[in-house]
Amino acid sequence: TGNLLSTVEDLRNNDIKISQTYSILNEEIDEMFEAISNKDDKETLLELADILFVVIGHVESVGNSGIEAVKDITIKNSHKTLDKYAIRPDTGKLLPLEGKPHKWQ
Repeated sequence: TGNLLSTVEDLRNNDIKISQTYSILNEEIDEMFEAISNKDDKETLLELADILFVVIGHVESVGNSGIEAVKDITIKNSHKTLDKYAIRPDTGKLLPLEGKPHKWQ
């Protein structure tokens, strides 16, 4: 029972952290779009750095599960090759050649 209670408490703490991160991230994204609209390259880069800082901070704040998620995505992305993926010309996004046709529209 102790493990279940600590797991529930961890989930509650993560929900609070996610909610806080969401608010901060929204603010930083709005500031980035404002800098882009103002064609202010330096400020855009600073806002992108702020966004990255918020995301990294959140990953670290949730502990091992956050670090494991980064590892999982790193492994997943390292397996993407040009024989199975291609870059969508209009967005620059790397997409699978098969399996997600809606993403190519």
